[in-house]
Amino acid sequence: MHVTSIRINQHTVVPVSGPMLSNYPEGVMGGTLISTAIPYTILQHSLFEAFIQVVGKQYPKQAQVNAVAPFGMCFDSKRINQALSVEFVMDKPNVVWRISGDNLMVQPQNGVSCLAFVNGGLHPKAAIVIGSHQLEENLLMFDLAKSRLGFSNSLNSHGMKCSDLFDFTNA
Repeated sequence: MHVTSIRINQHTVVPVSGPMLSNYPEGVMGGTLISTAIPYTILQHSLFEAFIQVVGKQYPKQAQVNAVAPFGMCFDSKRINQALSVEFVMDKPNVVWRISGDNLMVQPQNGVSCLAFVNGGLHPKAAIVIGSHQLEENLLMFDLAKSRLGFSNSLNSHGMKCSDLFDFTNA
């Protein structure tokens, strides 16, 4: 995947630049990966810091509470009623993967909601690793012949779940 920027509430706030844009050989930082083995999306340190700084401005300061590991930003669940939308912008500005609702936050403790994104440090294998929490209730279609990925935004926003589309009981 080729992510060029991250938008929060439809405003580009975190540009993904330079070596972070390209897919690099294994073991070298750069690019964006999808992982079903990683529970939450990992952002390279500078991306993560810019990301949480902007997200923090979207909510009242008094809504923030001490972070619960492994998360870097948490809120009092009762004080955040505003919906937040995060978009990974691909090669073209109108090609986005929108993350919102249940895919955006987790509740590690009663009354505490945390961004389901973690700090990957200074030298991760990829600048962005989209984790399984953000993949839930999204359809992905891999076109290996054309090296393309098709994706839906959350099916929850359409009142559906993946289990509504497929019968996994007889798989």
